[in-house]
Amino acid sequence: MKKLILLLLTLALCAALAVPAFAQEGYGALTITDGSTSITFAEGKSARKAILLARRNWAPGAGAAETSAAERVEVNLITAKKGSTVTRVSTSGATYISFLVKQGSGYVMMPDTVAFYASSFVADRLFDYPFVQADICRLTLGDGSEYYVISGATALTEAPPVPVAYTVAPGDTEESIALNWYGASGLGAALKAANPEHYAASGGALEAGRELTLPVQLSGRTRLTEPLLKEGEQLYVIKSGDTLSAVALKIYGHAEYYSYIVARNAGRFNDATVLRVGDVIILPVISG
Repeated sequence: MKKLILLLLTLALCAALAVPAFAQEGYGALTITDGSTSITFAEGKSARKAILLARRNWAPGAGAAETSAAERVEVNLITAKKGSTVTRVSTSGATYISFLVKQGSGYVMMPDTVAFYASSFVADRLFDYPFVQADICRLTLGDGSEYYVISGATALTEAPPVPVAYTVAPGDTEESIALNWYGASGLGAALKAANPEHYAASGGALEAGRELTLPVQLSGRTRLTEPLLKEGEQLYVIKSGDTLSAVALKIYGHAEYYSYIVARNAGRFNDATVLRVGDVIILPVISG
């Protein structure tokens, strides 16, 4: 009897702690609106994604469609859980839908646009293009905002990231640029090797005002989406004889502020207090 009671209590506890599957997958209620029209996805999630997108347009007078070259575009992507409910409330009439079909490594937007008036429907219905099952649909609201919707049962083909062109600033070094964009020291030589044209044109030196290409991957490190430095922060190259307390005294006027430097650079060195000549560290902004 005691074992049965214990089992029932355990099951009750598990039920109380259980999280709905859609919550575990990141789904939840999601609403988009332009003020006069609101569309609510009962189980949706949003993200900013990049896709390769071509457009099929009707050729004037030819009766045939022409497809443009694919371009890399960033879109507001909503993933709607398959079989979930979508509710639409509008005081301004229809919502316009365009359809995208997977082609190669990207998508083609079909030339037809349809008006949608339904107030409640299953998300899967959004992809019912008249002649073929669409992979993504684009909702255009009255204010011109666009949202691309994909089913949670469909894998998105994302556009590959592109290299970034960086203009060298006075005082930059290969190490400081690599740290700022890849979050790690010791990548200066790899950055130099990735830019033979820059060094050929500048006589082998890093030249302010010239552009460097920052590849997506550099010695196994992925380029950051934004530079590491926050507003007001500086990079500092360790010189012979430097200690963190000496750097703190020189920069901030207080040797004991070295702890702020250690905290800001945590995780980038095995031991932030062991310095090597040429290491690049971040000098944080210290208020007060």
